[in-house]
Amino acid sequence: MCKTFQCLPDDPKITEIPYLTKAWMFNHWLEDKSDEFEVSKHNGYMIGSFIDPEAVDKMINNKGQHKSTDEEFEESFQMVKNNDLGVFKNILEEISEPKESPIKRKRKILTGNE
Repeated sequence: MCKTFQCLPDDPKITEIPYLTKAWMFNHWLEDKSDEFEVSKHNGYMIGSFIDPEAVDKMINNKGQHKSTDEEFEESFQMVKNNDLGVFKNILEEISEPKESPIKRKRKILTGNE
């Protein structure tokens, strides 16, 4: 509301608004955020469909639900607990290795006196 009215929270513009109006404004703001989330989600599906259409179909058909057994859960939990992310180790090593920078030449700065 402070952004909308461009004032501080203790400004009379905000403090004099009835509580029901504030609740109504909050519910509409929340619905707007929910709509923005849905648009972002569908944009992600669209972009992902170019890379892996089957995975997007699975996500849409399963409605984001994933079922796993207790053994799979325990295995995943142990991987996270032990920080044993084998798939990501190569990526982490590449990131942590310092990259050689190109040779930088030092140039003499000329001033008007020289």
